[in-house]
Amino acid sequence: MKLKFFILSLLCLIFCRIAVGQSGESVSSVNKGAILNQLHQDHIGEIAFMDKFIPFASFQETDFLSAITFTEQTELNIRAFLPKTLTAYLQELKPGLSLEEYCNKGNFEFIFEVDGQEIYKNRLPFGAGSCQSKNEQTVYGIPLKRNDNPDHWGRFLWQKFMYKGGGNEALSEGTHSLTISIRPYLVVEETLVGNIIARGSIDIKKEWPAIADSKKKLNIPKSDDFKVYQKDFDQDRVESLKEAILKGKFKGVTSIVVLKDGELAVEEYFNGAKKKTLHDTRSLTKSFTSSLVGIAIDQGFIKNEFVRLNSFYKGKEEIANDKAKAAISINDLLTMSSDFDGNDSDYGSPGNEENMYVTDDWVHFVLNLPLRKQADRGTWQYFTGGVVVLGDILDQTVEGLEDFAEENLFDPLNIKKVRWQYTPTKVPNTAGSCRMNALSFAKYGQLYLNKGSWKGRQLISEEWIEKTFTPHQKISTVNNQDYGYLFWNRDLQGPSKKYDTYLASGNGGNHLMILQELEMVILITATEYNKPYAHPQAFEMVEDYLIPAFE
Repeated sequence: MKLKFFILSLLCLIFCRIAVGQSGESVSSVNKGAILNQLHQDHIGEIAFMDKFIPFASFQETDFLSAITFTEQTELNIRAFLPKTLTAYLQELKPGLSLEEYCNKGNFEFIFEVDGQEIYKNRLPFGAGSCQSKNEQTVYGIPLKRNDNPDHWGRFLWQKFMYKGGGNEALSEGTHSLTISIRPYLVVEETLVGNIIARGSIDIKKEWPAIADSKKKLNIPKSDDFKVYQKDFDQDRVESLKEAILKGKFKGVTSIVVLKDGELAVEEYFNGAKKKTLHDTRSLTKSFTSSLVGIAIDQGFIKNEFVRLNSFYKGKEEIANDKAKAAISINDLLTMSSDFDGNDSDYGSPGNEENMYVTDDWVHFVLNLPLRKQADRGTWQYFTGGVVVLGDILDQTVEGLEDFAEENLFDPLNIKKVRWQYTPTKVPNTAGSCRMNALSFAKYGQLYLNKGSWKGRQLISEEWIEKTFTPHQKISTVNNQDYGYLFWNRDLQGPSKKYDTYLASGNGGNHLMILQELEMVILITATEYNKPYAHPQAFEMVEDYLIPAFE
Protein backbone atom coordinates (compact mmCIF):
# COMPACT_ATOMS: atom_id res chain seq x y z
CA MET A 1 0.00 0.00 0.00
CA LYS A 2 2.83 2.39 0.91
CA LEU A 3 4.58 1.61 -2.36
CA LYS A 4 1.36 2.24 -4.30
CA PHE A 5 0.85 5.56 -2.52
CA PHE A 6 4.47 6.56 -3.21
CA ILE A 7 4.12 5.77 -6.92
CA LEU A 8 0.84 7.66 -7.19
CA SER A 9 2.32 10.64 -5.39
CA LEU A 10 5.36 10.63 -7.65
CA LEU A 11 3.22 10.43 -10.79
CA CYS A 12 1.01 13.25 -9.56
CA LEU A 13 4.03 15.40 -8.82
CA ILE A 14 5.50 14.77 -12.27
CA PHE A 15 2.27 15.41 -14.20
CA CYS A 16 1.29 18.40 -12.10
CA ARG A 17 4.66 19.99 -12.79
CA ILE A 18 4.26 19.28 -16.50
CA ALA A 19 0.74 20.69 -16.56
CA VAL A 20 1.72 23.79 -14.65
CA GLY A 21 4.75 24.28 -16.84
CA GLN A 22 2.63 24.09 -19.97
CA SER A 23 0.15 26.61 -18.62
CA GLY A 24 2.78 29.32 -18.48
CA GLU A 25 2.04 30.03 -14.82
CA SER A 26 4.62 27.76 -13.27
CA VAL A 27 7.25 30.35 -12.40
CA SER A 28 6.30 32.50 -9.44
CA SER A 29 9.62 34.30 -9.22
CA VAL A 30 11.73 36.37 -11.60
CA ASN A 31 13.55 34.33 -14.21
CA LYS A 32 16.72 35.81 -15.70
CA GLY A 33 16.38 33.82 -18.94
CA ALA A 34 19.07 32.26 -21.09
CA ILE A 35 21.38 32.91 -24.04
CA LEU A 36 19.90 30.82 -26.81
CA ASN A 37 22.82 30.30 -29.23
CA GLN A 38 26.07 31.78 -30.50
CA LEU A 39 24.28 34.32 -32.71
CA HIS A 40 22.46 35.57 -29.64
CA GLN A 41 25.72 35.74 -27.67
CA ASP A 42 27.49 37.65 -30.41
CA HIS A 43 24.79 40.34 -30.69
CA ILE A 44 23.67 40.98 -27.12
CA GLY A 45 22.43 44.55 -26.77
CA GLU A 46 21.76 44.91 -30.49
CA ILE A 47 18.62 45.34 -32.58
CA ALA A 48 18.77 43.70 -36.01
CA PHE A 49 16.58 44.83 -38.91
CA MET A 50 15.07 42.52 -41.53
CA ASP A 51 12.53 42.96 -44.30
CA LYS A 52 10.67 39.64 -44.38
CA PHE A 53 10.05 38.19 -40.94
CA ILE A 54 12.46 35.30 -40.37
CA PRO A 55 11.93 32.84 -37.48
CA PHE A 56 14.77 32.90 -34.98
CA ALA A 57 15.70 29.27 -35.67
CA SER A 58 16.48 30.23 -39.29
CA PHE A 59 17.97 33.67 -38.60
CA GLN A 60 21.59 34.21 -39.69
CA GLU A 61 24.17 36.98 -39.80
CA THR A 62 23.49 37.44 -43.50
CA ASP A 63 19.88 38.35 -42.74
CA PHE A 64 20.87 41.54 -40.87
CA LEU A 65 19.99 44.61 -42.97
CA SER A 66 22.00 47.83 -42.84
CA ALA A 67 19.95 49.64 -45.52
CA ILE A 68 16.57 49.31 -47.14
CA THR A 69 14.56 51.08 -49.86
CA PHE A 70 11.21 51.99 -48.42
CA THR A 71 8.05 51.93 -50.55
CA GLU A 72 4.39 51.42 -49.72
CA GLN A 73 4.79 47.63 -49.90
CA THR A 74 8.10 47.35 -48.05
CA GLU A 75 8.03 45.26 -44.88
CA LEU A 76 10.17 46.01 -41.84
CA ASN A 77 10.81 43.82 -38.80
CA ILE A 78 13.31 43.89 -35.96
CA ARG A 79 14.90 41.38 -33.59
CA ALA A 80 16.24 42.51 -30.21
CA PHE A 81 18.94 40.46 -28.45
CA LEU A 82 18.93 40.85 -24.66
CA PRO A 83 21.18 39.22 -22.04
CA LYS A 84 18.27 38.69 -19.64
CA THR A 85 14.52 38.96 -19.38
CA LEU A 86 12.48 42.12 -19.03
CA THR A 87 11.40 41.12 -15.51
CA ALA A 88 15.06 40.78 -14.50
CA TYR A 89 15.65 44.36 -15.64
CA LEU A 90 12.56 45.54 -13.80
CA GLN A 91 13.76 43.79 -10.65
CA GLU A 92 16.99 45.79 -10.85
CA LEU A 93 14.95 49.01 -11.01
CA LYS A 94 12.94 48.11 -7.90
CA PRO A 95 13.94 44.96 -5.97
CA GLY A 96 11.45 43.21 -3.74
CA LEU A 97 8.29 43.18 -5.86
CA SER A 98 6.42 40.06 -6.89
CA LEU A 99 6.54 38.68 -10.41
CA GLU A 100 2.94 39.74 -10.91
CA GLU A 101 3.78 43.31 -9.94
CA TYR A 102 6.68 43.45 -12.39
CA CYS A 103 4.44 42.12 -15.17
CA ASN A 104 1.54 44.45 -14.39
CA LYS A 105 3.55 47.61 -13.76
CA GLY A 106 6.39 47.49 -16.26
CA ASN A 107 7.30 47.08 -19.90
CA PHE A 108 9.65 48.36 -22.62
CA GLU A 109 10.09 51.95 -23.68
CA PHE A 110 10.98 52.46 -27.36
CA ILE A 111 12.90 55.49 -28.62
CA PHE A 112 12.95 56.38 -32.31
CA GLU A 113 15.66 58.64 -33.73
CA VAL A 114 15.93 59.89 -37.30
CA ASP A 115 19.25 61.29 -38.49
CA GLY A 116 20.50 61.45 -34.90
CA GLN A 117 17.54 63.38 -33.55
CA GLU A 118 15.00 61.85 -31.16
CA ILE A 119 11.60 61.95 -32.85
CA TYR A 120 9.30 59.75 -30.81
CA LYS A 121 9.17 57.89 -27.52
CA ASN A 122 6.60 55.28 -26.59
CA ARG A 123 6.10 53.26 -23.42
CA LEU A 124 4.34 50.05 -24.28
CA PRO A 125 1.12 49.50 -22.29
CA PHE A 126 1.56 47.06 -19.43
CA GLY A 127 -0.66 44.58 -21.25
CA ALA A 128 1.52 44.44 -24.38
CA GLY A 129 3.10 40.99 -24.14
CA SER A 130 2.21 38.25 -21.68
CA CYS A 131 3.75 37.84 -18.25
CA GLN A 132 5.26 34.60 -19.48
CA SER A 133 7.07 36.34 -22.34
CA LYS A 134 8.28 39.12 -20.04
CA ASN A 135 9.73 36.52 -17.69
CA GLU A 136 11.20 34.13 -20.25
CA GLN A 137 12.13 35.85 -23.49
CA THR A 138 15.59 37.19 -24.13
CA VAL A 139 15.21 37.46 -27.91
CA TYR A 140 12.27 39.42 -29.33
CA GLY A 141 11.10 39.24 -32.93
CA ILE A 142 8.94 42.30 -33.52
CA PRO A 143 6.93 43.02 -36.70
CA LEU A 144 6.78 46.74 -37.40
CA LYS A 145 5.39 46.99 -40.93
CA ARG A 146 3.86 43.88 -42.42
CA ASN A 147 1.53 43.56 -45.37
CA ASP A 148 -0.44 40.77 -43.64
CA ASN A 149 -1.16 43.14 -40.71
CA PRO A 150 -0.59 40.77 -37.77
CA ASP A 151 -2.33 41.59 -34.50
CA HIS A 152 0.88 42.51 -32.68
CA TRP A 153 1.80 45.51 -30.55
CA GLY A 154 4.83 46.12 -32.76
CA ARG A 155 2.66 47.05 -35.73
CA PHE A 156 0.68 49.56 -33.68
CA LEU A 157 3.93 50.95 -32.23
CA TRP A 158 5.19 51.62 -35.76
CA GLN A 159 1.95 53.25 -36.85
CA LYS A 160 2.02 55.55 -33.83
CA PHE A 161 5.62 56.51 -34.61
CA MET A 162 4.89 57.14 -38.26
CA TYR A 163 1.52 58.88 -38.09
CA LYS A 164 1.24 60.34 -34.59
CA GLY A 165 4.87 60.73 -33.59
CA GLY A 166 6.32 62.59 -36.57
CA GLY A 167 7.98 59.63 -38.26
CA ASN A 168 6.29 60.12 -41.60
CA GLU A 169 7.58 63.69 -41.80
CA ALA A 170 11.06 62.85 -40.51
CA LEU A 171 11.44 59.95 -42.94
CA SER A 172 10.72 62.17 -45.91
CA GLU A 173 11.75 61.41 -49.46
CA GLY A 174 15.46 60.63 -49.60
CA THR A 175 17.85 58.65 -47.38
CA HIS A 176 17.72 58.79 -43.57
CA SER A 177 19.24 56.94 -40.65
CA LEU A 178 16.66 55.33 -38.36
CA THR A 179 17.78 54.25 -34.89
CA ILE A 180 15.60 52.32 -32.44
CA SER A 181 16.51 51.92 -28.78
CA ILE A 182 14.81 49.94 -26.02
CA ARG A 183 14.92 50.38 -22.26
CA PRO A 184 12.81 49.07 -19.38
CA TYR A 185 10.40 51.17 -17.34
CA LEU A 186 8.45 50.45 -14.17
CA VAL A 187 5.63 52.44 -12.56
CA VAL A 188 5.44 52.10 -8.78
CA GLU A 189 5.21 55.18 -6.55
CA GLU A 190 7.01 56.92 -9.40
CA THR A 191 8.10 56.01 -12.91
CA LEU A 192 11.52 54.34 -12.98
CA VAL A 193 13.36 54.13 -16.30
CA GLY A 194 16.43 51.98 -16.89
CA ASN A 195 19.37 52.33 -19.22
CA ILE A 196 19.22 51.40 -22.89
CA ILE A 197 19.40 47.61 -23.19
CA ALA A 198 19.27 47.23 -27.00
CA ARG A 199 19.90 49.54 -29.92
CA GLY A 200 20.16 49.29 -33.68
CA SER A 201 20.22 51.43 -36.82
CA ILE A 202 19.33 51.14 -40.49
CA ASP A 203 19.53 53.51 -43.45
CA ILE A 204 16.13 54.02 -45.03
CA LYS A 205 15.79 55.34 -48.55
CA LYS A 206 12.24 56.63 -48.84
CA GLU A 207 10.78 56.56 -52.34
CA TRP A 208 7.33 57.76 -53.36
CA PRO A 209 5.91 56.80 -56.74
CA ALA A 210 6.11 59.51 -59.38
CA ILE A 211 2.79 61.22 -60.10
CA ALA A 212 2.20 62.74 -63.52
CA ASP A 213 1.42 66.48 -63.55
CA SER A 214 -1.89 65.78 -65.25
CA LYS A 215 -3.04 63.64 -62.31
CA LYS A 216 -2.09 66.27 -59.74
CA LYS A 217 -4.23 68.92 -61.41
CA LEU A 218 -7.43 69.72 -59.52
CA ASN A 219 -10.72 68.61 -61.01
CA ILE A 220 -13.26 71.24 -61.97
CA PRO A 221 -15.97 70.89 -59.31
CA LYS A 222 -19.58 70.60 -60.39
CA SER A 223 -22.83 70.68 -58.41
CA ASP A 224 -26.46 71.60 -58.90
CA ASP A 225 -26.59 72.93 -55.33
CA PHE A 226 -23.50 75.17 -55.26
CA LYS A 227 -21.90 77.76 -57.46
CA VAL A 228 -18.27 77.07 -58.27
CA TYR A 229 -15.86 79.20 -56.22
CA GLN A 230 -14.19 81.70 -58.53
CA LYS A 231 -11.93 83.63 -56.16
CA ASP A 232 -8.20 83.03 -55.90
CA PHE A 233 -6.80 80.42 -53.53
CA ASP A 234 -3.49 78.56 -53.38
CA GLN A 235 -4.24 75.80 -55.86
CA ASP A 236 -0.60 74.67 -55.85
CA ARG A 237 -0.91 73.80 -52.18
CA VAL A 238 -4.11 71.82 -52.72
CA GLU A 239 -2.48 70.07 -55.69
CA SER A 240 0.41 69.16 -53.37
CA LEU A 241 -2.13 67.57 -51.05
CA LYS A 242 -3.66 65.66 -53.94
CA GLU A 243 -0.19 64.45 -54.95
CA ALA A 244 0.56 63.31 -51.37
CA ILE A 245 -2.68 61.30 -51.30
CA LEU A 246 -1.95 59.74 -54.69
CA LYS A 247 1.56 58.81 -53.52
CA GLY A 248 0.22 57.15 -50.39
CA LYS A 249 1.48 59.58 -47.77
CA PHE A 250 -2.12 59.96 -46.58
CA LYS A 251 -3.85 56.60 -46.61
CA GLY A 252 -7.34 55.44 -47.45
CA VAL A 253 -8.70 58.89 -48.34
CA THR A 254 -11.76 58.58 -50.58
CA SER A 255 -12.94 62.17 -50.98
CA ILE A 256 -12.17 65.79 -50.12
CA VAL A 257 -14.72 68.57 -50.53
CA VAL A 258 -14.15 72.22 -49.61
CA LEU A 259 -16.92 74.81 -49.53
CA LYS A 260 -15.77 78.41 -49.23
CA ASP A 261 -18.20 81.32 -48.78
CA GLY A 262 -21.03 78.92 -49.62
CA GLU A 263 -19.49 77.92 -52.96
CA LEU A 264 -17.79 74.73 -54.12
CA ALA A 265 -14.03 75.21 -54.27
CA VAL A 266 -12.57 71.67 -54.15
CA GLU A 267 -14.11 68.32 -55.08
CA GLU A 268 -11.68 65.40 -55.35
CA TYR A 269 -12.12 61.62 -55.21
CA PHE A 270 -9.54 58.91 -54.54
CA ASN A 271 -9.02 55.17 -54.22
CA GLY A 272 -11.90 54.19 -56.46
CA ALA A 273 -14.51 56.56 -55.02
CA LYS A 274 -16.63 58.64 -57.37
CA LYS A 275 -19.18 61.44 -57.19
CA LYS A 276 -22.03 58.99 -56.55
CA THR A 277 -20.17 56.84 -54.01
CA LEU A 278 -22.09 56.44 -50.75
CA HIS A 279 -19.47 56.79 -48.02
CA ASP A 280 -19.57 54.89 -44.74
CA THR A 281 -18.40 57.62 -42.37
CA ARG A 282 -19.27 55.60 -39.24
CA SER A 283 -19.96 57.85 -36.25
CA LEU A 284 -19.85 61.07 -38.26
CA THR A 285 -23.59 60.57 -38.71
CA LYS A 286 -24.18 60.59 -34.96
CA SER A 287 -24.43 64.34 -35.53
CA PHE A 288 -27.55 63.76 -37.67
CA THR A 289 -29.20 62.52 -34.46
CA SER A 290 -28.56 65.87 -32.81
CA SER A 291 -30.15 67.61 -35.78
CA LEU A 292 -33.24 65.40 -35.68
CA VAL A 293 -33.67 65.87 -31.94
CA GLY A 294 -33.49 69.63 -32.48
CA ILE A 295 -36.07 69.50 -35.28
CA ALA A 296 -38.34 67.30 -33.17
CA ILE A 297 -38.15 69.87 -30.35
CA ASP A 298 -38.72 72.75 -32.78
CA GLN A 299 -41.85 71.02 -34.08
CA GLY A 300 -43.21 70.15 -30.63
CA PHE A 301 -42.78 66.38 -30.71
CA ILE A 302 -40.43 66.63 -27.72
CA LYS A 303 -40.85 69.34 -25.09
CA ASN A 304 -37.11 70.09 -24.70
CA GLU A 305 -33.76 68.39 -24.28
CA PHE A 306 -34.21 68.08 -20.52
CA VAL A 307 -37.05 65.57 -20.77
CA ARG A 308 -36.11 62.41 -18.87
CA LEU A 309 -36.15 58.76 -19.87
CA ASN A 310 -39.14 57.99 -17.66
CA SER A 311 -41.25 60.05 -20.08
CA PHE A 312 -40.50 57.58 -22.88
CA TYR A 313 -40.02 54.26 -21.09
CA LYS A 314 -42.70 54.26 -18.38
CA GLY A 315 -43.46 50.59 -19.02
CA LYS A 316 -39.85 49.47 -18.78
CA GLU A 317 -39.09 47.92 -15.38
CA GLU A 318 -35.42 48.84 -15.58
CA ILE A 319 -36.44 52.52 -15.74
CA ALA A 320 -39.51 52.43 -13.50
CA ASN A 321 -37.58 50.72 -10.71
CA ASP A 322 -34.47 52.89 -10.85
CA LYS A 323 -34.87 56.58 -10.05
CA ALA A 324 -31.34 57.41 -11.23
CA LYS A 325 -31.93 55.85 -14.66
CA ALA A 326 -35.36 57.45 -14.89
CA ALA A 327 -33.75 60.86 -14.31
CA ILE A 328 -31.31 60.55 -17.24
CA SER A 329 -32.22 63.22 -19.79
CA ILE A 330 -31.94 63.70 -23.53
CA ASN A 331 -29.36 66.38 -22.74
CA ASP A 332 -27.23 63.78 -20.92
CA LEU A 333 -27.28 61.51 -23.96
CA LEU A 334 -26.55 64.35 -26.41
CA THR A 335 -23.48 65.39 -24.40
CA MET A 336 -22.20 61.84 -23.72
CA SER A 337 -22.44 62.44 -19.98
CA SER A 338 -25.24 60.11 -18.87
CA ASP A 339 -24.90 57.93 -15.78
CA PHE A 340 -24.98 54.68 -17.76
CA ASP A 341 -21.76 52.70 -17.31
CA GLY A 342 -20.85 52.80 -20.97
CA ASN A 343 -17.47 53.80 -22.37
CA ASP A 344 -16.44 52.81 -25.89
CA SER A 345 -12.81 53.65 -25.11
CA ASP A 346 -12.72 51.00 -22.37
CA TYR A 347 -13.14 47.40 -23.52
CA GLY A 348 -13.83 46.44 -19.93
CA SER A 349 -16.81 48.78 -19.70
CA PRO A 350 -20.18 46.97 -19.47
CA GLY A 351 -21.66 49.39 -21.99
CA ASN A 352 -18.84 49.25 -24.54
CA GLU A 353 -20.40 49.26 -28.01
CA GLU A 354 -18.91 45.88 -28.91
CA ASN A 355 -20.98 44.28 -26.13
CA MET A 356 -24.11 45.92 -27.54
CA TYR A 357 -23.68 44.84 -31.15
CA VAL A 358 -23.97 41.12 -30.37
CA THR A 359 -27.39 41.51 -28.68
CA ASP A 360 -30.84 41.26 -30.26
CA ASP A 361 -32.16 44.50 -28.75
CA TRP A 362 -29.72 47.38 -28.39
CA VAL A 363 -32.09 49.64 -26.44
CA HIS A 364 -32.84 46.85 -23.96
CA PHE A 365 -29.09 46.35 -23.58
CA VAL A 366 -28.52 50.03 -22.75
CA LEU A 367 -31.45 50.42 -20.36
CA ASN A 368 -30.26 47.37 -18.40
CA LEU A 369 -26.73 48.67 -17.93
CA PRO A 370 -25.45 49.38 -14.43
CA LEU A 371 -24.79 52.99 -13.46
CA ARG A 372 -21.40 54.59 -13.12
CA LYS A 373 -19.75 55.10 -9.77
CA GLN A 374 -21.04 58.21 -8.06
CA ALA A 375 -17.69 60.02 -8.41
CA ASP A 376 -17.63 59.47 -12.19
CA ARG A 377 -21.17 60.61 -12.96
CA GLY A 378 -21.79 63.66 -15.09
CA THR A 379 -18.41 63.50 -16.84
CA TRP A 380 -17.86 62.93 -20.55
CA GLN A 381 -17.21 59.47 -21.92
CA TYR A 382 -17.87 58.32 -25.46
CA PHE A 383 -20.96 56.12 -25.37
CA THR A 384 -22.53 54.89 -28.60
CA GLY A 385 -25.39 53.14 -26.81
CA GLY A 386 -26.77 56.46 -25.62
CA VAL A 387 -27.18 57.66 -29.21
CA VAL A 388 -29.03 54.45 -30.05
CA VAL A 389 -31.51 55.29 -27.28
CA LEU A 390 -31.95 58.78 -28.76
CA GLY A 391 -32.82 57.17 -32.09
CA ASP A 392 -35.39 54.97 -30.41
CA ILE A 393 -36.91 57.98 -28.63
CA LEU A 394 -37.15 59.80 -31.95
CA ASP A 395 -38.68 56.79 -33.68
CA GLN A 396 -41.40 56.69 -30.99
CA THR A 397 -42.18 60.39 -30.82
CA VAL A 398 -42.21 61.35 -34.50
CA GLU A 399 -43.89 58.07 -35.48
CA GLY A 400 -41.20 56.92 -37.86
CA LEU A 401 -37.65 58.24 -37.70
CA GLU A 402 -36.66 57.42 -41.28
CA ASP A 403 -39.58 59.24 -42.89
CA PHE A 404 -39.18 62.17 -40.48
CA ALA A 405 -35.49 62.54 -41.41
CA GLU A 406 -36.27 62.38 -45.11
CA GLU A 407 -39.07 64.93 -44.93
CA ASN A 408 -37.45 67.45 -42.57
CA LEU A 409 -33.71 67.16 -43.25
CA PHE A 410 -32.65 65.23 -46.32
CA ASP A 411 -35.29 66.25 -48.89
CA PRO A 412 -34.96 69.98 -48.12
CA LEU A 413 -31.19 69.64 -48.62
CA ASN A 414 -31.80 67.86 -51.95
CA ILE A 415 -30.10 64.73 -50.60
CA LYS A 416 -31.67 62.05 -52.76
CA LYS A 417 -29.68 58.93 -51.96
CA VAL A 418 -29.43 57.84 -48.32
CA ARG A 419 -28.63 54.35 -47.11
CA TRP A 420 -29.36 53.74 -43.44
CA GLN A 421 -28.02 50.90 -41.35
CA TYR A 422 -30.64 49.37 -39.05
CA THR A 423 -30.59 48.04 -35.50
CA PRO A 424 -31.76 44.44 -34.83
CA THR A 425 -35.18 45.91 -33.94
CA LYS A 426 -35.41 47.57 -37.39
CA VAL A 427 -34.91 51.16 -36.25
CA PRO A 428 -32.51 53.36 -38.26
CA ASN A 429 -29.14 53.26 -36.55
CA THR A 430 -28.59 56.80 -35.33
CA ALA A 431 -25.20 55.83 -33.90
CA GLY A 432 -23.53 55.78 -37.31
CA SER A 433 -23.02 54.40 -40.83
CA CYS A 434 -25.80 56.33 -42.56
CA ARG A 435 -24.31 56.51 -46.06
CA MET A 436 -24.55 59.27 -48.64
CA ASN A 437 -22.29 60.87 -51.23
CA ALA A 438 -19.62 63.44 -50.40
CA LEU A 439 -21.50 66.50 -51.61
CA SER A 440 -24.51 65.50 -49.50
CA PHE A 441 -22.34 65.46 -46.37
CA ALA A 442 -20.91 68.84 -47.39
CA LYS A 443 -24.42 70.29 -47.74
CA TYR A 444 -25.20 69.16 -44.21
CA GLY A 445 -22.09 71.00 -43.01
CA GLN A 446 -23.11 74.15 -44.90
CA LEU A 447 -26.51 73.98 -43.21
CA TYR A 448 -24.77 74.36 -39.86
CA LEU A 449 -22.50 77.12 -41.15
CA ASN A 450 -25.72 78.88 -42.26
CA LYS A 451 -27.09 78.55 -38.68
CA GLY A 452 -29.72 76.04 -39.75
CA SER A 453 -30.95 77.84 -42.88
CA TRP A 454 -30.95 76.38 -46.40
CA LYS A 455 -32.05 78.33 -49.47
CA GLY A 456 -34.26 80.62 -47.41
CA ARG A 457 -35.84 77.90 -45.28
CA GLN A 458 -35.00 77.46 -41.58
CA LEU A 459 -34.60 73.68 -41.25
CA ILE A 460 -33.09 73.80 -37.74
CA SER A 461 -33.59 76.71 -35.36
CA GLU A 462 -30.67 79.05 -34.76
CA GLU A 463 -31.18 78.45 -31.06
CA TRP A 464 -30.56 74.72 -31.51
CA ILE A 465 -27.45 75.32 -33.63
CA GLU A 466 -26.12 77.59 -30.89
CA LYS A 467 -26.83 74.98 -28.22
CA THR A 468 -25.22 72.29 -30.37
CA PHE A 469 -21.99 74.28 -30.70
CA THR A 470 -21.91 75.25 -27.03
CA PRO A 471 -19.05 73.43 -25.22
CA HIS A 472 -21.09 71.38 -22.74
CA GLN A 473 -18.29 68.95 -21.81
CA LYS A 474 -14.51 69.46 -21.65
CA ILE A 475 -12.65 66.57 -23.28
CA SER A 476 -9.04 67.72 -23.27
CA THR A 477 -6.98 70.86 -22.85
CA VAL A 478 -4.90 69.69 -25.83
CA ASN A 479 -6.19 71.67 -28.83
CA ASN A 480 -8.92 72.99 -26.53
CA GLN A 481 -11.24 70.04 -27.19
CA ASP A 482 -14.88 70.19 -26.08
CA TYR A 483 -18.12 68.38 -26.84
CA GLY A 484 -21.49 69.88 -27.67
CA TYR A 485 -24.66 68.12 -28.79
CA LEU A 486 -23.05 65.18 -30.65
CA PHE A 487 -20.59 67.59 -32.28
CA TRP A 488 -16.93 67.92 -31.39
CA ASN A 489 -15.18 71.25 -30.95
CA ARG A 490 -11.44 71.90 -31.16
CA ASP A 491 -8.82 74.34 -32.40
CA LEU A 492 -7.13 73.85 -35.75
CA GLN A 493 -3.88 75.64 -36.48
CA GLY A 494 -3.54 77.84 -39.54
CA PRO A 495 -0.41 79.69 -40.68
CA SER A 496 -1.32 82.85 -38.75
CA LYS A 497 -3.70 81.73 -35.98
CA LYS A 498 -5.85 78.99 -34.49
CA TYR A 499 -9.41 78.49 -35.71
CA ASP A 500 -12.29 77.36 -33.55
CA THR A 501 -13.72 74.37 -35.43
CA TYR A 502 -16.86 72.24 -35.05
CA LEU A 503 -16.69 68.66 -36.24
CA ALA A 504 -18.80 65.65 -36.99
CA SER A 505 -16.33 62.77 -36.85
CA GLY A 506 -16.24 59.05 -37.46
CA ASN A 507 -13.92 56.06 -37.30
CA GLY A 508 -11.56 55.70 -40.24
CA GLY A 509 -10.54 59.35 -40.46
CA ASN A 510 -13.93 60.76 -41.48
CA HIS A 511 -14.46 64.42 -40.64
CA LEU A 512 -16.93 67.14 -41.51
CA MET A 513 -15.37 70.39 -40.29
CA ILE A 514 -17.10 73.74 -39.92
CA LEU A 515 -14.81 76.78 -39.63
CA GLN A 516 -17.07 79.75 -39.05
CA GLU A 517 -14.36 82.42 -39.11
CA LEU A 518 -13.11 81.29 -42.53
CA GLU A 519 -16.65 80.61 -43.83
CA MET A 520 -15.45 77.12 -44.76
CA VAL A 521 -16.79 73.59 -44.69
CA ILE A 522 -14.28 70.79 -45.18
CA LEU A 523 -15.25 67.16 -45.72
CA ILE A 524 -12.71 64.33 -45.63
CA THR A 525 -13.91 60.75 -46.05
CA ALA A 526 -11.57 57.81 -45.52
CA THR A 527 -11.60 54.08 -44.83
CA GLU A 528 -8.70 53.62 -42.40
CA TYR A 529 -10.97 52.11 -39.76
CA ASN A 530 -9.36 51.45 -36.36
CA LYS A 531 -5.99 52.77 -37.51
CA PRO A 532 -4.19 55.03 -35.01
CA TYR A 533 -3.15 57.47 -37.73
CA ALA A 534 -6.62 57.91 -39.27
CA HIS A 535 -7.64 61.06 -37.38
CA PRO A 536 -4.17 62.66 -37.08
CA GLN A 537 -3.65 62.47 -40.83
CA ALA A 538 -6.99 64.21 -41.44
CA PHE A 539 -5.99 67.10 -39.18
CA GLU A 540 -2.58 67.25 -40.86
CA MET A 541 -4.23 67.59 -44.27
CA VAL A 542 -6.40 70.42 -43.02
CA GLU A 543 -3.74 72.29 -41.03
CA ASP A 544 -0.85 71.90 -43.48
CA TYR A 545 -2.69 72.20 -46.78
CA LEU A 546 -6.35 73.25 -46.78
CA ILE A 547 -6.43 76.07 -44.22
CA PRO A 548 -3.22 77.64 -45.64
CA ALA A 549 -4.69 77.44 -49.15
CA PHE A 550 -7.69 79.57 -48.18
CA GLU A 551 -6.56 81.66 -45.20
